[in-house]
Amino acid sequence: MTAPIISLRDIGTPPSDEPRTARTLRALTTALLELLEHKDLNDIGVAELCRAADVHRTTFYGHYRGIEELAADIFGRIVDRLATVDVTRDSLAQPSVVSASYQASMRQILAHVSEERPAYRALFLAKNDAGFRRILVSTLHKRISIALDFWREAGVEMSPAGSAEAAAAYFAGGTMACIEQWALGEDTDAEAYAAAVMSLLPAWWPTPVSA
Repeated sequence: MTAPIISLRDIGTPPSDEPRTARTLRALTTALLELLEHKDLNDIGVAELCRAADVHRTTFYGHYRGIEELAADIFGRIVDRLATVDVTRDSLAQPSVVSASYQASMRQILAHVSEERPAYRALFLAKNDAGFRRILVSTLHKRISIALDFWREAGVEMSPAGSAEAAAAYFAGGTMACIEQWALGEDTDAEAYAAAVMSLLPAWWPTPVSA
């Protein structure tokens, strides 16, 4: 069996000052991901999940409105983790290296979505809005804003000047739409798709260095 793109340990849980709440959210996260190994998201009920997590239904509903909202939270955290690029200040002298790290991050996100395609499809096609698109856009906006800060510190001339916030919003929405298209499609070549997404970025975005 191929190892997953990201481990449960790396996902983390929503921030909480209460140890009991943190344990509950961790248990729900673990239980849902384990159930998804052999069931579709739409086939998992709250009662079944709570039994698997050893969490009372009332406690579950104190945190989430339903299974889809929990799944949106979990997969949003996974995308956030995969979208995180750890770049040291020394790398700022080589924007192309930093850019390559972001392309690799995009490739990892797509590979993960491919692994969990049925769940992502269920979230994108959900009749009841679980806030999944909003979560993804918010996550991507945060990570892209960090990238733009890197470019600014590295002396990359962004055009038009002073449009970083608008650029982050634009890129985040477009990237989310690309992830949705990938999830709803049948393509499995994450490397080629990631390169295609990167090719849509503006000319001032540094070209990723070849591996």
